[in-house]
Amino acid sequence: MELMTQMIFKILKLYKSFMKEEMEKLHVNIPPHQFKFLKVINKSKQCKAKDLSLLFDCDKAHIARVIKKLERLDLIIKNQDKNDLRSEYISLSLKGQKLIKKLIKLDHLFEKKIKAKYNENEFKQLKNLLDKLA
Repeated sequence: MELMTQMIFKILKLYKSFMKEEMEKLHVNIPPHQFKFLKVINKSKQCKAKDLSLLFDCDKAHIARVIKKLERLDLIIKNQDKNDLRSEYISLSLKGQKLIKKLIKLDHLFEKKIKAKYNENEFKQLKNLLDKLA
């Protein structure tokens, strides 16, 4: 039997390759791992680079590069924090909001693809187990 870490890696690889392929069809110019940044920004409506750094356990330089790229693609906008002029809030632009809707649909499509391999009870168990693991 495979180690659990190997199985998790395979699932992640499957998800990444699915998202990459589907994002290419939509002519999306960001790597799949940057989708998670857009998801968090979308969910929080506005956040700071520091929040992303803590959440994803990434160094500030990496976060700054991702933010710069997403800003160049007009997917996010930055607004000055009125209480701290050294800090900026990040939110999705209109283009980013449109894109995130498409990408969330891809997330649902991936889940539907996984769900097709299981009966209803097995899929619920899988979700419960993954929830406990996370």
